[in-house]
Amino acid sequence: MRSLGRRRWFVATLLGAALSAPITAAQAQSGKLTGVVTDKESGKPVEGAAVVVQGTTLGATTNASGRYFIIQVPPGTYTVQGRRLGYQSVSATNVVISIDATREQNFQLRASNQTLQAITVQADQAPLIERNQIGSSSVITAEQIQGLPVTSIAGVLALQQGFTEVPANTGVVSLAEEQRSTTQPVRVRGGRGGSTLSMIDGIAINNPLFGSDAVSLNALAVQQVNFQRGGMDAQYGNALSGVINQAVREGGSEVSGSLDFQNSTLPGTVFGTKQDELNGLNLLRGYLSGPVPGTRSKIRYAVSGQVQSQAQRVLEFDNDIFTVNSPITRNDALPPGARDLNGGWQAYGGSQNSQVVAKMTFLPFDKTTLKLSGIGSERAVRNYDRRLYYNFRGDPLALVNNRADSLNILSDGGNRLSRDLIQPSVSDRGQLYVASLEQRFGRSNITFRAAQTNFERETCPYFLGTCIPGPFFRPNFDQNFLSPSPGVAGGDRIPDAGIVDGVFGGEKFTTRTFKVDVQSQVTDHNNLQF
Repeated sequence: MRSLGRRRWFVATLLGAALSAPITAAQAQSGKLTGVVTDKESGKPVEGAAVVVQGTTLGATTNASGRYFIIQVPPGTYTVQGRRLGYQSVSATNVVISIDATREQNFQLRASNQTLQAITVQADQAPLIERNQIGSSSVITAEQIQGLPVTSIAGVLALQQGFTEVPANTGVVSLAEEQRSTTQPVRVRGGRGGSTLSMIDGIAINNPLFGSDAVSLNALAVQQVNFQRGGMDAQYGNALSGVINQAVREGGSEVSGSLDFQNSTLPGTVFGTKQDELNGLNLLRGYLSGPVPGTRSKIRYAVSGQVQSQAQRVLEFDNDIFTVNSPITRNDALPPGARDLNGGWQAYGGSQNSQVVAKMTFLPFDKTTLKLSGIGSERAVRNYDRRLYYNFRGDPLALVNNRADSLNILSDGGNRLSRDLIQPSVSDRGQLYVASLEQRFGRSNITFRAAQTNFERETCPYFLGTCIPGPFFRPNFDQNFLSPSPGVAGGDRIPDAGIVDGVFGGEKFTTRTFKVDVQSQVTDHNNLQF
């Protein structure tokens, strides 16, 4: 009785807060399960049958017409069981629940006066087109993500129709846009980067200034990805081209996990693949999830992390390089340039990223769920740019092996100021904290969701391996670049050159947003859709 009283007080407090809180639009982050339970022999509906989603506290009882509704089901693959006293229980495996979609699973129970062994059936495959879908949509589950030969969510989405990740150094986007972010720009159906809404657990994570993702998830931290192209619902008000809705992995009733390490240097050395060796890919990632011991699966956890580093570009050059000791003859149709000092495979730039994702699920009552999640990520990129050629290899004097070439570089032999190149490097740090409370009332529910996002980005040009904290050389020199081209005096700014336009020395900014959403949902008896 005391437990019942506490529960009533908890629900009353929840309702009071709901009535006093401002109602704002929120994005659904769960699915719905419905269906009909009938007698296998007569085909009549079975009233009072229990339908349970195994591994969760979710379930429902059929009404007089045999219909049941289970709402607020987290996305994933489940085993659903239908049972009633006097009938043989039936379990349906591989029932896929998708974000913002309704899945129908029917059961046929066989009447019996004696105890029989339970029956397990294979659930119907998820439909290619959801019945309430108004635009093109793709659902990628955690099992599919782990089975694909990719290491990021962007790699998963690149296999879907309508998603385009713009490669670096292609001239498709401006140099400023390419260098201001640690991730490649995304185009969905030709739209700009900011026109695609990216969400994690129903919270928008777009950078308010640049439109790119302020926080990105590693592939093992995702339970499901819902990728919509065009025709979005009204709840996605800021989306023009598409919606990328990601659900963070939640802990189940059983312990599970995996550990993955990838390296390209060792295989490249052993098998003689110079490109893989120079790429220097190192990827360590893993996850662990399950119930907290001693809580009877009332508290569940899921933790994942990733550390990755590799070169930004690996290119192959010919061996026709420039040296002072090899004079150019008239027979040379296309002689090497004065800065053509490298031959064979070369690695340029680099990228590093690390991430930790944690999510805690608390189930105090059968119809109450409290979720707390936190994401922290750090990314740093030194992009490849042919105009900053020497800087990627360090001091250009290290590229030559004779005194004549060294004197040529230090003199006006076509390499003036080659040692004064400044290379932009971008690093960012992002955090996302989400707390949600879900309360179900039969075929309706209410959800409170509060989130805070922190994003910090810093651009630091490097001059001979040293970070330049401010504008270089002259107060009015805002390009952060000293040209090595002949005829440009040392320290002079190239008017309107746009070499590193938009990248300023020591630039640093921080954005923080806080959001509270209240979402309510009521399910009609005669309508299977949301």
